[in-house]
Amino acid sequence: MNNIRVLPGRFEENLNLALQSLGSVDIAYLDGNHRYDSTVQYFQEILRYCHPNSVMVVDDIYWSAEMTKAWQWIKNAPEVSLTVDIFDMGFVFLNPALSKENICLIPYIYKPWKIGLFGK
Repeated sequence: MNNIRVLPGRFEENLNLALQSLGSVDIAYLDGNHRYDSTVQYFQEILRYCHPNSVMVVDDIYWSAEMTKAWQWIKNAPEVSLTVDIFDMGFVFLNPALSKENICLIPYIYKPWKIGLFGK
């Protein structure tokens, strides 16, 4: 397993270093600071190293009002072709050959602990 490297620390300290080391990102799992500004910033930083077939997974998209707002921003980003909401995480596809679409596999109504907390 010589293709795994652990960089302990905060995203702010290591994300750019990790991205530069990789050069290109095929898949990224984004689960860090659950604030709007930080999530959007991390998404944009990772996006610079992506290619059309890259996929991002954003965890905890309904964790808080800020995360839900960040998820909405990500879904509407011009580079994003397709998003799939699978409950509390979302998959982001960048391939421009895909149609601009946002698919929600489990409707908000089936997330009763979220209703009334952060809006739809």
